[in-house]
Amino acid sequence: MEETQQQEETPPSPQQQQQQQQQQELQQQQQQQQQELQQADTADSLASEEDTEAATQLATPAPAAAATAAAAAATAAAATADATVGAAAATAATAATETLPPPTSEAAAATAAAAATTTTTTTTSAAAPVTATATATAAPAAATATAAAATTAAAAAADLLLQEATSLPPTVEEQVDRLLDSLCQRGLLTVNQ
Repeated sequence: MEETQQQEETPPSPQQQQQQQQQQELQQQQQQQQQELQQADTADSLASEEDTEAATQLATPAPAAAATAAAAAATAAAATADATVGAAAATAATAATETLPPPTSEAAAATAAAAATTTTTTTTSAAAPVTATATATAAPAAATATAAAATTAAAAAADLLLQEATSLPPTVEEQVDRLLDSLCQRGLLTVNQ
């Protein structure tokens, strides 16, 4: 009996402790693996549900995407119209500069170019639409009006050149005055007094 009690009271050996620890670690690892497998299964099922929802959501906003594409197209059309008008004004200013004899006509050409640029900017900013539909509708009209203004400014510069060719060369001040008068008569320029 005493030997049995002594055996029961004897603490476990280091080898037994290591074995117990290893068994506990193995059990913990197995539990972790089972939990990870369960989590992976859950994630897979959630992912398939999310894929279904995403497909549904992609099918739903097709009209909104079409409206966005229409707005983008209208904006691109307006930008193209602005670029076309700017190019027309630059061409008119360049033509006026190339045909004017230097140096007395340089100021008049600069004034004509400034007037064409001012008209282009004013017309474009005044016609800036609020919505995509308004942009699509107003952009061609604004482009036409601005191109007409640039053409008129070029015509005024051409008139000035004709006057210079048939008479004695006027002074720079006279050239500027004539150009400004011509622009005012055509309604392209207003003078605040």
